[in-house]
Amino acid sequence: MGLPGSSTRGRHTSIWETVYRNYGGATASSLAKSQPRRVPSNASLSTTSTTSTPTPPLKGRVSHNNLKKPATINTQLARKPSGSLASTPSQSPSLPTTPRVSSKRASDTNGTSPLNRRVSNTQLKQPTPTVSKRNSMTQISSKNLAHHGASGEANPAPARRQSSFGLPTAPVAPRSPSGSSKTIRASQAAPKVAARAPKRPIKATPTEEPLSPKKATSQSLRDTIRQARAAKQRVASVSNGEGNGLDGFDFGTADPFGQAIMGEGGSTKVLQQRIKSARVEGRLNISVLQLKEIPAAVYTMYESTDEDLAATDGDGPKWYESVDLTKLIGADNEISEIGEELATQFGALSAIDMHNNLLTSLPSNLSQLAELASLNLAGNELKNDALEVIFKITSLKDLKLGKNNFEGELNDSLSNLVALESLELQDNKLTSLPPSIGECSRLRVLSLARNALANLPIEDLLKCPLQDLDLSQNSLSGTFFPASVERWESLQSLNINSNHISSFAEHGAAVALPALIQLFASNNQLAAFPVLEGWDELLVLVLDQNRIDKLPDDLFNLRRLRTLDFSGNNVKSIDPRLSAIDSLEVINFAGNPLLDRKLAGMCAADLKKTLRGRLAPPEIVIAEIDDEPAMSRPGTSGYPSDDAPKTYEIGRGGVLELANKGLSDSDIAEIVDNIVGSPYTILLSQNSLTTIPSALDTFASLSVVDLSKNKLSPSSYLPDKLVLRSLETLNLHSTGIIDLDQLFSHLDAPKLQTLDVSANRISSIEGLRQAFPNLLNLHAADNQIVEIPVESIDGIRCLDLTGNSIGALPPQLALCKGLRELRVQGNLFRVPRWQVLEKGTEAVLAWLRPRLPQDEEEGAGLLDVLD
Repeated sequence: MGLPGSSTRGRHTSIWETVYRNYGGATASSLAKSQPRRVPSNASLSTTSTTSTPTPPLKGRVSHNNLKKPATINTQLARKPSGSLASTPSQSPSLPTTPRVSSKRASDTNGTSPLNRRVSNTQLKQPTPTVSKRNSMTQISSKNLAHHGASGEANPAPARRQSSFGLPTAPVAPRSPSGSSKTIRASQAAPKVAARAPKRPIKATPTEEPLSPKKATSQSLRDTIRQARAAKQRVASVSNGEGNGLDGFDFGTADPFGQAIMGEGGSTKVLQQRIKSARVEGRLNISVLQLKEIPAAVYTMYESTDEDLAATDGDGPKWYESVDLTKLIGADNEISEIGEELATQFGALSAIDMHNNLLTSLPSNLSQLAELASLNLAGNELKNDALEVIFKITSLKDLKLGKNNFEGELNDSLSNLVALESLELQDNKLTSLPPSIGECSRLRVLSLARNALANLPIEDLLKCPLQDLDLSQNSLSGTFFPASVERWESLQSLNINSNHISSFAEHGAAVALPALIQLFASNNQLAAFPVLEGWDELLVLVLDQNRIDKLPDDLFNLRRLRTLDFSGNNVKSIDPRLSAIDSLEVINFAGNPLLDRKLAGMCAADLKKTLRGRLAPPEIVIAEIDDEPAMSRPGTSGYPSDDAPKTYEIGRGGVLELANKGLSDSDIAEIVDNIVGSPYTILLSQNSLTTIPSALDTFASLSVVDLSKNKLSPSSYLPDKLVLRSLETLNLHSTGIIDLDQLFSHLDAPKLQTLDVSANRISSIEGLRQAFPNLLNLHAADNQIVEIPVESIDGIRCLDLTGNSIGALPPQLALCKGLRELRVQGNLFRVPRWQVLEKGTEAVLAWLRPRLPQDEEEGAGLLDVLD
């Protein structure tokens, strides 16, 4: 094994040879690393023992005490052309033949990298990290001392730390076994040289890679800091008054919205700018400028100054472009009076808007404005004397005087406003209108809401082409339309909310309003519905909070009606014909004592659907054989007769439609004789029958009979025996009967399942079950029944007793088997409360069960078990 430069150097090239070439020297560890690992022979061991300098005995590995001493013959060894390392004192100790304590080599123990972990060329080319982040030599030495377990001994070659950085270290003098003080001082100074080594400039290689992520992150952080400093400087400049302050709101100031412009000198600049624009636009807007009066600059706005005459260049308005002022807007200020200069300087004004000010008077020459068509003085403090000035302006078309201090009767000089089309006098204290209002022949809109009007000259208003009349929140009472008024052609919208009106017309007379679209009559004392005849264009009808108890028949003829508000009245039932108005979109019956409470909370679509199911079936056209002459009866000449009776044929489903034909009792017998076939259903509703026709027993297959809305005799509506073995449904709704005794004794209908006797005067249903043992559905609403006989309704599935006079619910109802639907709303009993009734049959029966007597309650439990 030779020195560096021998043939074995090609196989074991490492970073330490580069250090040797750069610094002109080598350490003992580097020389040992450049040689292959070989076990020393006995000859070499004997030679070592004969040297002049005694060496410590070799036991296992060379101790650190021997390796720490600097080699003083390192330079001499480097100058020898050849020689064996075994004969030199600085030779790396050979491995003993005794068993090894550790698998590491001596070079690994001294801090150098093993062969299998040598630094690659790529790692040598990595960019140099920041010097400030590199560990000092003291830190590296302390780490090596902790690794070797030796205190006070510095490791001169932290190879693994340097291999990660890719930097060479300064050469360290080889240790000598003699341990002279000079060499020891050199070894102590070595760390200082290594600490100064990173300060030497490192040239970048041509294959230098991009900046590391740490360096990029640092650059981004510096950019962020620079932007934050710039933003802080901008904020400081704005707060010092250097900026315009328009970049955003500064809520830290007393004026965050920039209203300080209206302070000292600010309003003057704004006013001057608006005046310049008004010269060429003809429209001056000085509203919301906190003005106490109209500035003098407004009255002299057309007086040209030398500055205006000289300003011929630029984009601003020129003096020669001026036009007459036609519109003045001074609303939302604190102006208390208007000077007479307004009328003298601006004679072409057509519109003045001074609402929401503090005006108490008007200039007397205001009537000189011959072109003034619109005047808005609402929201001021004007009194009646100002009306004398206003009513002299005959050119007015739109006059707004709401929210002032007018009181009493309106001035008669109102008739001077012959061109007036719209008059608003709401929110005053007027008590009456002058008859001269009828001379305003063009008046279309009149608003008198929130005054103290006690009467209204309707006859005089008829002379005006009024379309919109608002009289809400006044003191009108009694009859609204006098007897002399029968028609109002032009009226389209009428609002009489919150008055004390009790009727629309005297004695319920009809007042035709053919153009009326909207009627608002809420919160009055109306006891009857107005006659709607001739109100064909009506779209909105609001009559809530009144005393009306039923809907009129002519309501169902309004085919264009969209909104019907009937809440807060006394209506108990809703006519099913309401569902026939297809245009209805909003229906409100809340707050009425409806017998069927669920209708009050329904929307328009659901309500119409429910009511549609209660309508009478549609009229079915019955084929009448009129084309061919009927043959004469036996005993005649055999030729057709002109007065032969008509023959009726049965319609689809076996239905014979005879409803609403005006038939009497005598006509039924004749019709029955001329019916072709045997019907299953006979509809005889809305006729003039007084008894249940006994001729019906002719049809053995008859299962449904409808006799509703006839005027049956209360005492003899079924005088003879009637046998209808197949009858299943009998309808006696609204027939005027007072009891069911005749029905129980003379009607033989063993299969009867549904009986409808609603809207009559029946007081008892005792004996019902015995007469009709198969009865399942009983409809007896709107009668005078005072109690529920449990024995008579036992076995019925649907029991409808709404709107009767029942004082209490018997607890035995809970024992009725098969009861699925119980309707008892609208009766006299107070318990259970309506909240329980609204929950349905099961809730009512559950409320009744705990109130059963003890023995019956036990029987009820036994029945539940058996079921």
